[in-house]
Amino acid sequence: MTDDAATPPGPGTALPASPRRGRPRTQGVDDKVVEAMLRLLHRGIGLRAMRMEAVVAEAGISKATLYRRWPNKEALLLHVLERLAAEAEDDTDLSALPLRDALLRVLEGVRRTYLSEQCGSNLAVLTAEIRTLPEANAAFLREVIGPRRQALYDLLAAAQRRGEIRAGLPPELIGELIVGPVLSRSLLHGDAALPDAGFSEQIVDSVLHGIVPRGADSKSTR
Repeated sequence: MTDDAATPPGPGTALPASPRRGRPRTQGVDDKVVEAMLRLLHRGIGLRAMRMEAVVAEAGISKATLYRRWPNKEALLLHVLERLAAEAEDDTDLSALPLRDALLRVLEGVRRTYLSEQCGSNLAVLTAEIRTLPEANAAFLREVIGPRRQALYDLLAAAQRRGEIRAGLPPELIGELIVGPVLSRSLLHGDAALPDAGFSEQIVDSVLHGIVPRGADSKSTR
């Protein structure tokens, strides 16, 4: 599965997400490589057929520069996915916000990632590609999706401990109820109009109505 021109570690190897501390000095190279890979994918060159040499040529950089950062195509794909997800994220400390506001910020990040003119089509292409590579897909779920999913579960569990959510409801289920409609729209309704922030508000308010403690004023979550 590794590109035959490379001599990297095993397939599916990926760089862990690094802390977001502003634009590093190598950001120019990073941008060139990410944009080059996206252009190749949009031209119909699938990940299995894509060679690292093609990325090098498209990005206008040296092969050594590419391999110093990403040892194979799988690592590069994971980096691109991480970049697209990070660009839509909010740096706000969600634990300091009211529950409704925190959930809206989380869901807006998901909506901007999967349902926007800039990110949606890229994610559709990339997630389709990565599913054809089981080891890379497992790394994607572990390195990119896993931490974000766990952060949402932790946010919901903390709200549950404060009495803002009914006891006995698994945070994992609540998380699926919140994120599920956006992913469903992305995967199953690709021809539908792209929703705005009002879509996130509808989802969060609908879910909150069902998970607040019985008899509680829904405004307590605001």
